[in-house]
Amino acid sequence: MSKTCEQEHHGSGCGCEGGEQGGEPTTCGGTITIPTLEEQHILAKIRQVQEEAHSLKQAIAALEETPDGSPGELNALRDRLQALRQQRAALEDQRVMASEERMRLLGHA
Repeated sequence: MSKTCEQEHHGSGCGCEGGEQGGEPTTCGGTITIPTLEEQHILAKIRQVQEEAHSLKQAIAALEETPDGSPGELNALRDRLQALRQQRAALEDQRVMASEERMRLLGHA
């Protein structure tokens, strides 16, 4: 048991095993994983957006190098990249809110 757990539960043996359960860091009792499931979900979405943005950047670079590249297609790819940037910013806001919520649940805010 961690000191915090002992202090919080007055040595009652809450079942907390050093703050880890199944290899994942958790709070006392194993109820909240760190990062939380919500944070993990948001981070997975961020990774997907980043991967798509990377692919788009490569496609844009390839089209820009081609002298007969379609301006319409290039503009469509740039528009999609801009939409992904906006989506990434919104996901970052969600990630920050989820992190703040986790800190509140843990009693740090």
